[in-house]
Amino acid sequence: MIDHLEPLRAECDRFAAAIADADPAARVPSCPDWDLRELVAHLGRVQRFWASTIRLGEDVEPQRPDESARPGDDLVRWFRKGADELLAAVEGAPAGRPAWTWWQSPRTAEAIARHQVQEAAVHRWDAEVASGQPGGPLDPEAAADALDEFVHVTVVEHHRWTPWTGPAGVVALAPTDVAATRWVTLGPDGPVPSQQAPAAEAGATLSGTASDLVLLLYRRIPLERVTVTGDATLGTAFIEWLVVD
Repeated sequence: MIDHLEPLRAECDRFAAAIADADPAARVPSCPDWDLRELVAHLGRVQRFWASTIRLGEDVEPQRPDESARPGDDLVRWFRKGADELLAAVEGAPAGRPAWTWWQSPRTAEAIARHQVQEAAVHRWDAEVASGQPGGPLDPEAAADALDEFVHVTVVEHHRWTPWTGPAGVVALAPTDVAATRWVTLGPDGPVPSQQAPAAEAGATLSGTASDLVLLLYRRIPLERVTVTGDATLGTAFIEWLVVD
């Protein structure tokens, strides 16, 4: 499976570069409970867990990651070990191999790889900010794919945990650098995402680069960093409803 392999590899490389000369005790502003060592531990545990999940090759919940696993003084070496495990698992698995996921559908190795691109990218951004660098943007095409995955998987799953109780309406997420607008129709039955414009006009449109829209959805940048047109109350309610780490 190679569809998401190279974007994942690129973000792992960028994460490793961000932590190479950084202070392990540096705080992570976007994850205020963590220092850089804990951020590395989190992503490393996540990547090891999903590597083992892909290798398992069946839709059975695997053993949860060892929360006590933490890097020593060599953050990069410890991180690279887990990243290499994940990359090898992704590269070696057929795209349609069954796999357990925390979301309902799709439940395949490819779906895990796709989600891990944005997991690595957002935490790479965290690591850059923690190490005193400007958080660099996601690759536009990778960000567009992450945006699509977010609205079709994460937003739908989030409604199961935290039902939408805000106003009804359509929110459009409109990247300015790639043709990848996505719409989410919000109502009493929860969010309905779409790649095609729904019959109802968007009540609120959030415009920015695909990277900025992904970072906004993950609450890494404020709403003011993108352009909001239409019903600002609906747009704000949508973003505030999303609490995704």
